[in-house]
Amino acid sequence: KCKLMNAKYYKVPQSRERLIFIGIRNDLKEQPSFPKPLKKIIKVKEALKNIKNKTFANKLTINMLDLYKKLNYGEHGDKIKGKGKYFSTTKINPYKPINTIRKSSNSGYLHWNEERYLTIEEAKKLSSFPDNFKLNGFYSNQWAVIGNSVPPKMMYYIAKNLKENILNQRLRN
Repeated sequence: KCKLMNAKYYKVPQSRERLIFIGIRNDLKEQPSFPKPLKKIIKVKEALKNIKNKTFANKLTINMLDLYKKLNYGEHGDKIKGKGKYFSTTKINPYKPINTIRKSSNSGYLHWNEERYLTIEEAKKLSSFPDNFKLNGFYSNQWAVIGNSVPPKMMYYIAKNLKENILNQRLRN
């Protein structure tokens, strides 16, 4: 079975949809199941309240600084610059989960109250990686790992559901 799941319902401060497939051998007779969405949604500001910015934060160029000052929370650059221009640049809304963090770079994610882009530590936290999780390589490589990932907390709830509703059922029978 497959289901479209959004990480924001599994303690990840990111609205990130993923199509999740779960399969079980026919001879096991159990049915695939998915975790129920949780009610509490974590906001960006809540997730980043105790973060320590260890890596550098890319500062904004003069053009980006001008755009930054004109954007409201959650707005995209094309609203100011016109259709097709800066469409992936977003000033983060601290009162909602961040939109899907893409693998290409951090150039589109503007901090909500500091004139800069997000740091790797912030992106890790917004993707639910543990603080002590080490990423290797250059900045762009680290960002790509985060952007390509399925958020760990989302996977935790999927695995927990499989254990409780399929594996434990199998052990009881």
